Amino acid sequence: MQAALVFAAVLAAFVAVPASPRGQFRSSLDVVPVYATVRTGDGAFVRDLTREDFEILDNGQRRDISVFSSEVQPSTIAMVLDRSGSVASRTRQISNAAEVFIRNLMPDDRVSLSSLTWNCHALTKDKEKLVEIARHAMPADSGSPVWAGTHRAMSSVTHEGGRRAVLLFSDGDDQPNWRCPS
Repeated sequence: MQAALVFAAVLAAFVAVPASPRGQFRSSLDVVPVYATVRTGDGAFVRDLTREDFEILDNGQRRDISVFSSEVQPSTIAMVLDRSGSVASRTRQISNAAEVFIRNLMPDDRVSLSSLTWNCHALTKDKEKLVEIARHAMPADSGSPVWAGTHRAMSSVTHEGGRRAVLLFSDGDDQPNWRCPS
C-alpha cells in the first residue's frame, strides 16, 4: 500500500473570544486534514507536487491551505478479518489477502488486527507478527456481527492522528442480534 504523497491542512474556522475581566483569552482553531494520493492515468504516482497544484473547495467555496507537505504520511489501520461460519470456506483466501496487504504497508504504517468478535492484536508496525496472527492465531467468530465488529474497529482508531482507515475482509453477512462479549 502506498502512503499518501500529499498532506494539506485547511483552516476551517478561527474563533477568538475577547479577554475576560481576569485577562484570559480563549481561541480555537479547526484544521481539517486532507490527504491525497495522485496517480497518472496508467497508475504511476505523481511526485513533486506543490501547494499551487491543489485547490480545495468546501461546498463550492475555495479554502486556503494552511499547511502543506509532500512527505509520505504513515497510516493507522484497524484491520478486521471475518472468521464467521459464512466465510469458513474462504478463511485461507481472506488470510492471503490480508497478508498481501500487510506486506505492502509502508515502514511507519501501524495496523491492529481483529476478527468480528475478538481483538487479536493492538496497533503495531510488526508485519511478521500480523501475518502470523492472520494465518494461524485467530479463532472462529461466534456469530457474524459485521456492523458491531466494524464499529469496534472504528472506535479503536478514533483518537489516533493522521491517516486512519478501517479495512474489513468479509462477505458482509451481518447477524445484528449477536453482541460482542463485554
